[in-house]
Amino acid sequence: TKALQVMMTATEKAPKQCAALFRFGLLLNSKKQHAQSTKVFQTRLANCSDSNDTRVHILIGNNFFADSLVDSAIASYERALTISPKSMWATQLLGSAYLTKGDEVRGKVLLNAVIANGLTTTVESEKPYAIAAINSLNNADIKAKNFQGIVEHSKIGTQINPKNAMMWLFLGIGHQGTKNPEGARGAYEEVLK
Repeated sequence: TKALQVMMTATEKAPKQCAALFRFGLLLNSKKQHAQSTKVFQTRLANCSDSNDTRVHILIGNNFFADSLVDSAIASYERALTISPKSMWATQLLGSAYLTKGDEVRGKVLLNAVIANGLTTTVESEKPYAIAAINSLNNADIKAKNFQGIVEHSKIGTQINPKNAMMWLFLGIGHQGTKNPEGARGAYEEVLK
């Protein structure tokens, strides 16, 4: 705790230490000190501009989201997308935030775009964002008892990552909800593998 206080003072005295500010913001985030992390990241944005700006806006959005400040999170994710319009991470988080806010139309459009990208991309690091987008849609579909939607999204998820146990679990739940015991059993067997 004392070290964090010393580091906070150091960031106020040396606000142009871009790498140190970035690492300190991440550290505060990992310690669940979201407001302090946001303050450090905002100091960094005010004094530094580099290729990490998109990531910093996303991390600020994540801090806001963790503190249930969904509108502020949305604004941060949108800022990230103005810098990097093709960021699948920012798009996925923005879509999930819109779903949380209750704006299903915008949320689903964004999440489906991330999923479509996950099906066609050759960049392996983008595929987890598609899986996260499917998780968000499936969670919304569980609340709405839309089991057919869960089946459809989860099948796509198993195409994107056939070894993702959560996609198979959701597929089993979807099949069970649509009264397809054989499909559910097969999906649950894949989870166990």
